[in-house]
Amino acid sequence: MRINNYRFYLLVLIVLTSVLSGCQREATLADEFPAEEKPTRRYHADIAVRWMDLVLDITKSEGKNPPQASRIYAYTSVALYEAVVPGMPRNQSLVNQLNGLYSLPKRNKKKAYDFREVANEAIFQVTKHLFTNPKPSTTHKLDSLHTLIASESSSEISNSVFQNSLALGTAIGNGLKQWISADNFDQTRFMSYTVPSRSVNPAFWEPTDNVNLIPQEPFWGTLRPFALSTPNQCFIPTNLPYSTSSSSSFYESAMEVYTASLNRTPDQADFVRWWADGAGATPTPSGHWLRIAGQIIMNDDSDLGDAAEVYVLAGVSAADAFISCWNCKYNVNLLRPITYIRENIDPLWSPMLSTPPFPEYTSGHSVSSGAISEALTQVWGNRTFTDSSNIFLGIQPRTFSSFYEAADEAAISRLYGGIHYREAIENGLNEGKCVAQNVMSKLKLRKQS
Repeated sequence: MRINNYRFYLLVLIVLTSVLSGCQREATLADEFPAEEKPTRRYHADIAVRWMDLVLDITKSEGKNPPQASRIYAYTSVALYEAVVPGMPRNQSLVNQLNGLYSLPKRNKKKAYDFREVANEAIFQVTKHLFTNPKPSTTHKLDSLHTLIASESSSEISNSVFQNSLALGTAIGNGLKQWISADNFDQTRFMSYTVPSRSVNPAFWEPTDNVNLIPQEPFWGTLRPFALSTPNQCFIPTNLPYSTSSSSSFYESAMEVYTASLNRTPDQADFVRWWADGAGATPTPSGHWLRIAGQIIMNDDSDLGDAAEVYVLAGVSAADAFISCWNCKYNVNLLRPITYIRENIDPLWSPMLSTPPFPEYTSGHSVSSGAISEALTQVWGNRTFTDSSNIFLGIQPRTFSSFYEAADEAAISRLYGGIHYREAIENGLNEGKCVAQNVMSKLKLRKQS
């Protein structure tokens, strides 16, 4: 018994020593800030969620396609993180970690800042740059939130702190705009693409209707990745040889799509609609996931530092997922189920979802869901959550026991919706997880002790 008591008191001593050491370190870290300044983690996450929710909303109203949306979200999240990281002494900038980002303006350690206002200004500068030729309503919404948060901040801090914050946020935003402009996006706006002929290879993709004839973002795979070393770093080749034989694996894969579409249950139809996330109707697939992240951030009553970390890891993972996926799509260039099924199984068949204007393999929903679910799992672990993102569809919120479970449902919804084969879904999930694992491995948000 004495031995057990000794071990108990020893454990208590160790814990108390650890706590006191932590308190001393917190005090030391606090000493790094001027008297008028609060560390980032003493601000609530609401400013981050308000800005991200607005960006999701205007991305939807501007009708941005899924790859474009992922790019917007990633740069917005980097602006948020870089704006508030000067107030996070245990964290470090992503300068020299993100591809092509070699420098950004730094804080003046002799000046005090309000990191809520630094973030407000940096995000404003970056989003105004990303939404070129916006609708008047977009400009109004961006200006309104920017002005509102600036007013809230200025009412709580001295004018000198406000001006310091305004200047630093503007400088960071301008520095990020230079970095953004070199990602090859602008150049791809003027490239021309010719759809490869199916007379050369009957497995090739072709537009599937007379409305969506222009291939969507055929050069997206040439954009500079955020963290991946190359766009094909996580490429998984298809292992399903094209064949029209009814005894072939490819035919069986198409038949699975056909049969699933004819035998959908009401719940399956609901989750097909829940995860459809079409451009113009929703903030697209990655926006859906960032909405989930925002819900959890607010439910957890998180601080601004936590929110910045979550958004930047999820946002960068999503953006690199789309670069990886689109690189794969236009290199493999596989035809969609609607083309194969109508030619070989049922000429009158139509899928539940409209087939988008780009090749089939791999599934964009699967890659992006695999990536963000992996990022969120590494941050928060396996946790139950309820997603209420798309209740406007008249569907009840959906509850999941993990981010992986939600990703699996989002991915398989594309089979029941009739627009992807199983291989593109399963390999897409693995591709996305690979992307996020590489992002998380490369980006070190916390300083190495």
